[in-house]
Amino acid sequence: MLPTPVRSRDGNIVESVGGHRWRAYRDLPAGPPLAAPVSAVVAGAAGDVLATLHGLALPVDRVSPWHARRLGPASWAGLSGTATARQAPWAGQLAAAVPALEDLAAIGRDVPVPDPVLTHNTFGPAQTRLAPDGRLVVVGWEHAGGQPPAWELANALLDWAVAPHSRVDAVGARALIDGYRQRAGGAPTLCLADFRGAATGLINYVCEQVEAALAAGTAEDRRYADRSVHHLLTHLPTRTTLERLLDAVT
Repeated sequence: MLPTPVRSRDGNIVESVGGHRWRAYRDLPAGPPLAAPVSAVVAGAAGDVLATLHGLALPVDRVSPWHARRLGPASWAGLSGTATARQAPWAGQLAAAVPALEDLAAIGRDVPVPDPVLTHNTFGPAQTRLAPDGRLVVVGWEHAGGQPPAWELANALLDWAVAPHSRVDAVGARALIDGYRQRAGGAPTLCLADFRGAATGLINYVCEQVEAALAAGTAEDRRYADRSVHHLLTHLPTRTTLERLLDAVT
């Protein structure tokens, strides 16, 4: 279930107001954003939604850059050194996480990229709500772009079936794959390389948050950014997390 966009007086879905681009949707009764872990029923519904999107096979000319490559030029060693020099409260965490971040960046690096399709691209629990009838309401389509179906399915497993502290929800993972399979008549056979898009997107996000924390100007901005970086580094998945997900669904 998708919220229905509201067109402007000129018939546009997106309008520029005050230098920013805006869109509006008709109000759709739904609960708050979801968070992992979810019930097996909800995980199965997520797999069903993803299979429906992939089944459309909408063509796209490239993989979304966010999932395709590291966007920032700064090295992890350089960022870690800057954080240490500025005595960031999470500097030690970042230094300790550098090997894991570099290991994530290596996943699937030498494997050919499968053909992408146009899809949601950030399909995690935070982008969904439960309608009163129990159906999933999917929001957050602003970042729709290209991803190979296997990459997005692997990314969905990471988002939907990994609880805080990298605890793998094996029941939820299997339910998501089962929901996908029931809708599509089958599911990609996943391997570690299929987490390349998820790992790349995560690395880009961590880098973005670290740089924002280092650039924060006010005390309040620094407190907020420091909490965000601390949370990310505390819950950073590793190659072992991804292998456990694969074990749960294969």
